[in-house]
Amino acid sequence: MKKHMSIVSVLLLVVIVLGVMVAGAKARSPTDVVVDPWAVVDVTHYAWSGSAYDIPVEPDTGEHWTVTARWTYGALSYYEYGSLDVDWNGSSWVISNAGTTSNIFGYNICDGAECGSQLDPHGYGYRLQAGVNTAVPPYGIYSVTFTVSSVDDGYTLTGTPCDYDTAVSNPEPYVYGAIDYAPFEINMSCSNTGTSLSIPYEYPAGGRGVPHWKQASPNRECRGWDWRALAIRVR
Repeated sequence: MKKHMSIVSVLLLVVIVLGVMVAGAKARSPTDVVVDPWAVVDVTHYAWSGSAYDIPVEPDTGEHWTVTARWTYGALSYYEYGSLDVDWNGSSWVISNAGTTSNIFGYNICDGAECGSQLDPHGYGYRLQAGVNTAVPPYGIYSVTFTVSSVDDGYTLTGTPCDYDTAVSNPEPYVYGAIDYAPFEINMSCSNTGTSLSIPYEYPAGGRGVPHWKQASPNRECRGWDWRALAIRVR
């Protein structure tokens, strides 16, 4: 009898403990970003200096991105495709025409490589992020590919503070891309890092000559990153 009561007491204790654990557990909202992974690409625009692509360029507007998320399960792969446009609006980078999917749920852009003055800012780089679901059962997230196309023409940036100098163009119809591999950093933040991509520009005739102002050392005023979030999240 005592043995039977002991077993019953243990079972009751287990039930009570489980009940406390369930009661204390917090249900996750579908929009809870704490557990969402974000793939990242740092994007810069540079023209040829004669030895490297290192002259900052500000696009007239911007470019179009295709975001390809890949989930894998053994040798099998599952893909979803999102898209968006990124443009420089004269003071910051902005996202438009954001196309999401069931498992690519949003985008974030952070102002980054900038120069100029407070009254006349210029930008030549940004940090782009794509939020993806960790799993599409039984598949797990493997990578996110950022592919850029329809890159607009632009102007080189020189001087201190920097300003427009020479008109340049992107050698279309080339398409450029970079892959960020899982595991990704969790939670949307402009401090997250991932892969990088530098978009090249050429001078109007397609030549790679060195402009007269480039004979001296390149302007280093256009080099820093100052991340500020401008988020677009759709889910």
